[in-house]
Amino acid sequence: MNKSVFTRHLLSFMLLLLCSLTAQAADNLITEQVVVNVKSAGTLSSLIKKADRTRITNLKVTGKVNSQDLEWLRRMACCHDSQNNKETGNLQHLDLLDAKIIGGGNVVVYVPRHNAPSKLKAELKDDTFCSYLFTESKTLKSIILPKTLKSIESSVFSCCDSLTSVVLPEGLTHMEGGVFAGCTSLTSVTLPSTLKKIDGTSTFMNCTSLTSVSLPEDMVYFYGYTFEGCTSLKSITLPKKLDCILEYTFAGCVSLTSLYIPASVSEIGRDAFDGCSGITSFHVDEANQNYSSEGTVLFNKDKTRLICALGQIEGDYKVPATVRDINEWAFRDQSRVLSVSLPEGLTQVQISLFDGCTSLQSVSLPKSLKSIQYAAFKDCSSLASLSIPAATENISEGAFEGCTGVTSFNMDEANPNYSSEGTVLFNKNKNKIIYALGHIEDYKVPASVDTIGASSFQDQSDLIYLTLPEGLKIIKEAAFGNSDKLKCVYAYMPEPATLEDFSFATTVTGDFIYLYVPQGCSGNYFCDPSWSRFYIQEFDVTGTDVKSAVAGDDAKEVARYTVNGQRIKSPTRGINIVKYDDGTVKRVVVK
Repeated sequence: MNKSVFTRHLLSFMLLLLCSLTAQAADNLITEQVVVNVKSAGTLSSLIKKADRTRITNLKVTGKVNSQDLEWLRRMACCHDSQNNKETGNLQHLDLLDAKIIGGGNVVVYVPRHNAPSKLKAELKDDTFCSYLFTESKTLKSIILPKTLKSIESSVFSCCDSLTSVVLPEGLTHMEGGVFAGCTSLTSVTLPSTLKKIDGTSTFMNCTSLTSVSLPEDMVYFYGYTFEGCTSLKSITLPKKLDCILEYTFAGCVSLTSLYIPASVSEIGRDAFDGCSGITSFHVDEANQNYSSEGTVLFNKDKTRLICALGQIEGDYKVPATVRDINEWAFRDQSRVLSVSLPEGLTQVQISLFDGCTSLQSVSLPKSLKSIQYAAFKDCSSLASLSIPAATENISEGAFEGCTGVTSFNMDEANPNYSSEGTVLFNKNKNKIIYALGHIEDYKVPASVDTIGASSFQDQSDLIYLTLPEGLKIIKEAAFGNSDKLKCVYAYMPEPATLEDFSFATTVTGDFIYLYVPQGCSGNYFCDPSWSRFYIQEFDVTGTDVKSAVAGDDAKEVARYTVNGQRIKSPTRGINIVKYDDGTVKRVVVK
């Protein structure tokens, strides 16, 4: 027989054998519901044949169930056993409706801790599911809880990623946090009317398939992060007696389209609605004594404070004239807003206020503005112009990080604290550079500057040429840390300026930066560990100041020089000064 034919026959046989074994394994499972009545607590294991423990997929347990019985159910549901081994059970559906939990003793459970689960002895109480009882079950799909159950402790079903259905009993009065966290297949849950509050955070966190939740009408409280990361949650009706919506309660609920805040709510925590970008309908009950709304924007009652903007604001937005304060992150990730007008009387642009507003082109700042906080305009990459009023006393480091599109930046001349030149922000007397906005490829630091501030050029990733003045004393941490295209630095300082950590990106690409220093001063730089990693050459500081310019498309090269003014016939390694017939002069790096 031909070898290739034999090989094909062999492979076909092996495939048929594998399919047969798979079918046999599937046939081996017991899919019909098995009913077990436990008359004496602790005897469940003796009532199920040893051979059936891994075959049962559908189980109904009645009678008295204690810690020993629950440990057997954990094994059947493919949880970690008391030896921290993953059991091979196949239990998918568990009905405990007519079972009663008998307290006493401990259930050995395992708490997820990265790659090494941590052993925990959870005390079992009457009519209570103890903490982490079914955590990380890989087979459990549905469960009906005992009708006598009163309490569910923390993280009972956390990370049960096959769980789709849970029936909770009327009479349940206590539930702790994290109970369903990470149940990525859970689609809906109805909480019983007897449950007044949830005592813990993250109850449904990252239940990414959850589309609806029915909350009890009398529920008054649940902790923060309750629905964080529920990316499929489309709508939810909040109880009429609800008092608090704490921090990050609905964070990341991107599919949530509508939300109604009842009159009873007295507290809304920080970033409670962070990332709710799909909201199109938002309303606070007019009888609410603490909050109000306008469109999809949340305010305090008298609209003196803007708390947050939900959904996506389209086009231009004018903050109401009554507003005197705006919360941190209030407009974060409003990627469709084009312009914002801030009212007179506002004194602060808070931390990360416009962070991620990638389409924002302009912001009208009030004359009353005193402070611009950290990351206030972070990653506003479309922001083209900005004018800072005279009253501004404080601009925090990183306030304009990522504002790479700025072409017009103006500081009111009457401002006693700051000044500007081009798109660069300075202190008033221009001896310190605070931040360089926009896009810069060639920059000559003014002669008055003795300090270049920390991270001040962090957005200038396309910077190629840099000229440093004679009086420069210090370049702060990470000032040019992202300028990995920087090829040439003219340093007019006879003595090296102090370089703080990561001042230049010389180690990012592995390429040398050509450093030109005054004649007779190269030894000073070679002896300085911070500067010695540059490719150091000397130049004549009394020579003609060469400015970089962009030659026209039709311009032709007419002459080429070294940085010392010596004419050369062809490109030479280092910095070449090229003169064109249209009068422009350009510095070129030749490797």
